[in-house]
Amino acid sequence: MNTIYSKIKAIRIEKKLSQQDLGKMIGTNQSNYNRIESGLTQLTIERMEQIAKAFDMTVTELMNYEGGEIGHSEVEEYIKKIKALEKKYEALKAQFELSSNEDTETWSKQNSEIENLKKEIKSLKNTIKEKEERIKDKEMVIDALKIALKSKE
Repeated sequence: MNTIYSKIKAIRIEKKLSQQDLGKMIGTNQSNYNRIESGLTQLTIERMEQIAKAFDMTVTELMNYEGGEIGHSEVEEYIKKIKALEKKYEALKAQFELSSNEDTETWSKQNSEIENLKKEIKSLKNTIKEKEERIKDKEMVIDALKIALKSKE
């Protein structure tokens, strides 16, 4: 998704809200809301905050939205997955150490599963790092917009 307008529309549709519903939630009518979603009305920080609040999101999460993903909550889910995978890894490692007398096939299978878990943990950690960097970038944009808005006042 490339524009904030398309992100807003996608979230509205995902949340099964009509333009009229969302317009009421942010204090405008359907026609004016349609102009926002179509990119015909420039978004102010205040309006973005109203829309984010209506979606039960932060402005940062709204700006980072890429279809089905929502900022910080997604990072938290990755962290939970990593912790679960690390526990599974430790359990397999302990089981592996206890079963040193078992046959080679079982050992090979467990070792393969351990390696796969390590790869998945590494991948999830990289994803978290990327998401956190994108969140920081978006927060910097928001801060710059706020400063620009204050200087115009």
